[in-house]
Amino acid sequence: MRVSRTTLISFLAVVLLSAVTAPAAKAAPITFTFATIGSGQLGAANFTDVLVTLTATGDTSAVTPVGLPDTGIFYLVPTEFEVNIAGVGTAVVTGDGIFGGSAYVFVNQAVQTVGFGTTGDLADISDPAFATYDLMSSIGPISGRAVAIPVDVPTTLGMFRVTNFANPESGTFSAQVSEVPEPSSLALLGSGISLLVRRSRRRAQGPTAIV
Repeated sequence: MRVSRTTLISFLAVVLLSAVTAPAAKAAPITFTFATIGSGQLGAANFTDVLVTLTATGDTSAVTPVGLPDTGIFYLVPTEFEVNIAGVGTAVVTGDGIFGGSAYVFVNQAVQTVGFGTTGDLADISDPAFATYDLMSSIGPISGRAVAIPVDVPTTLGMFRVTNFANPESGTFSAQVSEVPEPSSLALLGSGISLLVRRSRRRAQGPTAIV
């Protein structure tokens, strides 16, 4: 059976427009940032009382509960985890973390704490705002009590180790969800195909006499 050009174009238009109007998946890029003044070592460089920034990027669809969801413990394995030491440089964390990937971000609502880790916790920060937080939305910046856990973390610049934070009360945490852009190009393509459908129908009907 031969499918007419008009029928084929109509079918493509329906498919494309359906894709545009379909409900969006509940997933979005998210960036977690922790910053404070600290001391430690990155590769061959020792640093003392400088700005330490940890940045993890991932997707909200990767948030996973530990045990049952009502335990209030969630973690996310980021697609990338960076360490920036003021005056030293930026390194990407490598190696294998306990949840797969190279690192993790977690929240424990019961103890009102979020943190970053690899094979174990690296830096934690506590604040009452985390009692209901689940890593799925934007929050902060929130200042809270920060704790450094001295562990060796492999990075692209060598081993990273934070020994202490200068002021445990001055840690800052934030999370920012990025808006997923609308598929405007698909919408325009669907509109263009619809226009072709209308023109094909006019041609099939033949010229209209002008009286």
